[in-house]
Amino acid sequence: MSGQPAKPEPADPAAAPAPAGPVVTVRCLASLARYQPRNAVFSLPGDVRNVAGLMAALNLPASKVTTVLVNAAPADPETRLSPGDAVTLLPTLTGG
Repeated sequence: MSGQPAKPEPADPAAAPAPAGPVVTVRCLASLARYQPRNAVFSLPGDVRNVAGLMAALNLPASKVTTVLVNAAPADPETRLSPGDAVTLLPTLTGG
């Protein structure tokens, strides 16, 4: 014994917890790209069940999003999400 506290054992990867919630694919386009999750796949935290909650989990201010699509269909922040949904978030787009 060296008198030092024992180092914790590394976690067993097989014992890793299951994802917190449904897994969705997220595309944040144009100026929202910096909010894009890595690999576009996002596991929703347990209390998140709609687009508004997804945006909050991504730290994406709702005021920056003007168009929401869920599975390529127009949606709004209160649209409920299901496992496997594809969510696209767009800012105001301008141009000539």
